[in-house]
Amino acid sequence: MKHLATLLRETANLSGILAGVNARLSPLGPSFPTGDSVEPEALVAKIDACKQALDEINSLLNRIDKTSTVGLVLKRASFDEEARVLISRLEGHKSFFILCLQLYSRYAAITLLAKRNTYI
Repeated sequence: MKHLATLLRETANLSGILAGVNARLSPLGPSFPTGDSVEPEALVAKIDACKQALDEINSLLNRIDKTSTVGLVLKRASFDEEARVLISRLEGHKSFFILCLQLYSRYAAITLLAKRNTYI
């Protein structure tokens, strides 16, 4: 299954990105900017959609794991197509969360510069 390795790699990459997002949203981490530029409901909806995709990946991997060798040969195209669709969804989630982290970094830099200018 040619897309399975890519799916696993993309899942691992997304995991790292989500760890960064979690650090920003964690009560112990820096506060996430709010106001007109951020809609918390939209962010929660995107996180839920990402969780659903990860649950579907888990389901696919469990089905592959439980399938006999003969079954894998017979269902290979189906599993591969499902993996390809999930890869596409993961790439969209990754792009969204990378953009969120970039916006957060920009916000943090602007906030820091504003505070610095206040002290000068």
